Amino acid sequence: MNTHNDGDINNSTSDEDSNTNSYADTDEDFLPGDDKESTTTLRKALDHLLDLCGNKNRTWVTQDYQALIGQTRLNYLCRGRSIIRTVMNIMAPNDANQLEIDLFDHQGDKNVVKLDGHFLSAMQGVTEAYNNAESWTTRCEILSIIAPKINLKLIQSFIPGLTLGRFTAARRHTTEFGYGASIDKSPVMVQRFDYDQVEHFIDFITSEHVCTDLPFGEKCLKQSNGEELYVPNTIRNMIPTRIIQQYYIYCQERSLGFCPLGRSSLYSLLDVCKASTRKSLQGINYFAADAGEAFDSIEELISELHLDITKHRRVLENLKRGRQYLKSDYKVHVTKSSTIADHCATFALSDKLDKDFQQMCDHEHNNICDECDILQPTFDVTLAILPLIRNYQLDYLPSLCHMKKQLMSGSHICCVQLIKIYVGKKYLRH
Repeated sequence: MNTHNDGDINNSTSDEDSNTNSYADTDEDFLPGDDKESTTTLRKALDHLLDLCGNKNRTWVTQDYQALIGQTRLNYLCRGRSIIRTVMNIMAPNDANQLEIDLFDHQGDKNVVKLDGHFLSAMQGVTEAYNNAESWTTRCEILSIIAPKINLKLIQSFIPGLTLGRFTAARRHTTEFGYGASIDKSPVMVQRFDYDQVEHFIDFITSEHVCTDLPFGEKCLKQSNGEELYVPNTIRNMIPTRIIQQYYIYCQERSLGFCPLGRSSLYSLLDVCKASTRKSLQGINYFAADAGEAFDSIEELISELHLDITKHRRVLENLKRGRQYLKSDYKVHVTKSSTIADHCATFALSDKLDKDFQQMCDHEHNNICDECDILQPTFDVTLAILPLIRNYQLDYLPSLCHMKKQLMSGSHICCVQLIKIYVGKKYLRH
C-alpha cells in the first residue's frame, strides 16, 4: 500500500518536472538555425501563415538591418509592422489594438512608470497640490516635476481637464528653469504721468524739426464731446525710435531737471498721434516725387496699348529722356531771366489771370532748348492717344486690373499725370 503510494508520488513528480521544463522552454528566446535551409523553411512557414490570414505581404529576410537606409528601411519597417499586426490579430482577435499599445507604447519612453501603490500615493499628493494652487504659475511649477517623466494621457487620468498646451508649458519650464523651480517675476511699476510731460512731448513732435506740414489734405479729429477739428496732413521725417532718442537728448540739453515720460508711454503717444512717415525721400520735395510717379504711370499706360512699334518705342524713349532731364540739367538751366521760355522763372511763374501775380520780362523769349523741345511733342503725342484710351477694350489690360474702373475715363488719368509733371517742373523753377 505504501509502496504503491510512493510510486504514484514519484510519477506525479516526474510529470510536474516535465511540465515545468516544457514551460521553461517556451519562455526562452527562439533562435532560428544559422543554416540557409532552416531559414528558408521558417520563411515559407511564415508566408503560409500570412496567406491563411489574407495578408499579401511576404517575409523579407535580411542579415544586416543596420545597412538598410532611406526608403529601403522604411519599406522594411512597413512590412514588419504588417506581419506583426497579423500575429496580434491571431493572439487577441478582439483586443489587438490594446495588445499593440501594451507591447510597444513604452518602447520610446526612457522613463517607464511602474503603476504601484507608491506611484499612486505620490500622484495623489501632486494632484492635491495642483488643485489647491491659486495661480497658473504655481500650477506650472508643480506640473513641471512630473511632466517630463509621465505622458499626457496618464497625467490626465489624475488631473482631468489638463490640456496639451499646459502640459507642453510645464515641460518647457523644466527645460528652462528646472524641476519645480520657482520664478520671481520683476514687479511692473505703473507710474502716473503729468499733463506737462505730455504737452512737452507733443510740442517736440509737432516742431518743424520732426514734422513737415503738407499744403494739401487734412484730417478730421473727433473729440469726446462730439466736436470735430480739422488739421492739415503732416509728414514725419524720422521713425518713432529715432524721434524718442532725439527727444531724450533734447531734454538733457535744453530741459535740465525735467523728467520725461518712459519709452513705452512715448511710443503710445506716437501711435495715437497719427502722421505719415517720409520714406526714402529725404531732400526730395513731394512735388518732384509726384512728377516721377506720373512718368511711371504714363509709361505703364502706354506699354499696355497695342501701338505701332516705332511710335511706341519713340514715345517711351522720349519720356525717359525727359524724366532724366528734369531730374538733372533742368534745375541748372532755370534762372530768373532767360531768353528760353521754359528756363525763365519770371515768365513761367507769372499768372496770366491775376495781375497781382504777374511780372513783365524785359527781354524776348526767342530761343529754344533742345531737351525741352523734345519733351513737349511727347506730351502732345500722349494727349493725341487719349481717344484711343477712351475707346480701348479694357479686357486687353490684364496687368492693370486695379485701374480698369479708372480707365473708363482714361483721358482724365493722363491729364492728371501730365499736370503732376508740369507742377513738378514748375516747382523746380523756384
